[in-house]
Amino acid sequence: MKKWLMLLAFLLANVCAAETGENLPTRDELIKLLTQPGSLRQITLSPDGKHFAAVVTVDGKEVLGILRRDRMEVVSKMSFRGDEVVDRIRWANNERVLVTNAIKLSRLDQKIKTGELYAVNVDGKRGKQLFGYRMQQSGRASRVPTAASHDVLSLKTEDPNEILIGVYSWSDHEDGGVSYVANLNIHNGRVGNVIRAPVRDARFIADKEGNIKFAVGADKNNVEQFFIRDTEKQEWRQISNNEAGYEFIPIGYDQVQQLAYGLSREEADTLGIYHYDARTGEKKLLYRNERIDPRFEDLQFSPDGELLWIDIADGRRETHYVNPHHSLSALHKGLVNAFPGQLVELTSMTADGKELLVYVHAANDPGVYFLVNTETRKADFLVEPAKHIQPSMLADVQPIRFKARDDVEINGYLTKPKHAKMPVPMVVLIHGGPHQPGTEVRWEYDPEVQIFASQGYAVLQVNFRGSYGFGENYQTSGYRQWGRLMQNDVTDATKWAIAEGIADPNRIGIYGASHGGYSAMMGLITAPELYRCGIMFVGVSDLALMHEEGDIPERRSGRAYLDEVIGNDIDELEQWSPAHRAAEIQAPVFILHGGKDDRVPIEHAERLEKALKKAGKSVETLYYPFETHGFHDHEHRIEAYKRMLAFFDKHLLAQ
Repeated sequence: MKKWLMLLAFLLANVCAAETGENLPTRDELIKLLTQPGSLRQITLSPDGKHFAAVVTVDGKEVLGILRRDRMEVVSKMSFRGDEVVDRIRWANNERVLVTNAIKLSRLDQKIKTGELYAVNVDGKRGKQLFGYRMQQSGRASRVPTAASHDVLSLKTEDPNEILIGVYSWSDHEDGGVSYVANLNIHNGRVGNVIRAPVRDARFIADKEGNIKFAVGADKNNVEQFFIRDTEKQEWRQISNNEAGYEFIPIGYDQVQQLAYGLSREEADTLGIYHYDARTGEKKLLYRNERIDPRFEDLQFSPDGELLWIDIADGRRETHYVNPHHSLSALHKGLVNAFPGQLVELTSMTADGKELLVYVHAANDPGVYFLVNTETRKADFLVEPAKHIQPSMLADVQPIRFKARDDVEINGYLTKPKHAKMPVPMVVLIHGGPHQPGTEVRWEYDPEVQIFASQGYAVLQVNFRGSYGFGENYQTSGYRQWGRLMQNDVTDATKWAIAEGIADPNRIGIYGASHGGYSAMMGLITAPELYRCGIMFVGVSDLALMHEEGDIPERRSGRAYLDEVIGNDIDELEQWSPAHRAAEIQAPVFILHGGKDDRVPIEHAERLEKALKKAGKSVETLYYPFETHGFHDHEHRIEAYKRMLAFFDKHLLAQ
């Protein structure tokens, strides 16, 4: 503990020096700095500790970069074509790196995983696609379908040149999707030892040695079934049915205790973490938070596959230790104590377990990477990816909870401007999505929030009903409630901030992107007494148009999604569309959009602009013809925030 405290004292001393010894940047300088991406992210340590693999930003595009540890310089790079970006990085061994790619159509959209897998050597040579649909297009034969997604089940097999993957066909069979397990050569992509799943839509669990242990899927009646293979030479053996209909999502396997881990909503509305003992058939609940669903990336496993702890995004994030006595758990506790108020993530470790790569960050800190020696417990500074951002620029982000008008508890976050006396002008910032994973508001660094807070605005963010990650009922209660129940939660949050003496009731603006832009306009319509102005960035203005234009209705699944979350009754859709109620908007509006937006086509912006002008309302616009769903170009993002701040200043600060 003494070593951790000495390290902490050193860091705090440097932070204080930065806060008192440097002049704060001007508004324009600050916008430029906060919209500039960090140099590195998703850094992973090689098994021998001699290299790092990371996502590196080069000319605005994210690529795979390999860095030598002794020099911390990039020695090789690998990039993908067009709109494709690096998704996930793994070390197959000391010489070869595995990387998956995804399509990033726009700045605000979630990445679309391609299902492909690539590999490259540390020197940048022998880069090769190992798996994916484009291999089929190139005529390369395979014993498993390549028009499929995959996951890496184990980096170990009997052959050091092979890994174990699960393959999940995209073909829509009448009896469900077909799944396979196969060995994959990391040098040439050859597939061997193919095993077909015993049940449709199966997901697999393997141990760390590459032995398949479990398959979990469903029969034609959608009854979940569990299968096990005791040894590699034995056939699948069914061990149980789950007729209750609760899905068990496999997430890992404890090789020592022979326990499978999975997520399930059995017994409650939020996801619980269970382990399943194949020897006894017992399924036991290890942890459940009554308000928050755990995410896979928030789980920490030991090298043997034992679940050690869970970081839960309940407010500032809290850690629940499943095994507090494990050596890694004890080390993590020491780091958490050394960095109070920070998140401490163990991102990777060497094969011998002697060194860990640790990422320390917070909602008001983009983060720092350290290398930790597990034997001496010494932590050495490695890199600060966003070193261009001074701690003095950033405000604290506080979790909040309040009761909505129907007495349901709603959560969110409040960022107060530094050194300000309450009440202050406030921006209600509404998240997009709104129902997809990753679109909910969490306690993590958000440069957009910090831009507004740095200019004297409090920033209120709300996980209104319909948001993902707070239980199934919380999410589905927002379906077909756009502009209604979901909007009421935003309104109630604004009234809460006024009642708490945080927001000046005469100086509140509302803003959002995508769905958030839609909600900002509906806020001006449904609660005109609260908001003095509103900004819609790449937002939806006509719900019926979502069924006709954009990339969502191009797919059968997309059309089904729209039917489920917004409905298809035209009269009702128009009733809850800003473009059809523009005459009710009393406050000034600022609209920003990109001409190449496939998710929410620019016609949404144009329809609202036309309707506002026809009704004689005040409206400003900023259109970039070649931008998509969110602005990619750094100069365009800078100009957008300058214009947004000028708009808020004009209508909020001048009063």
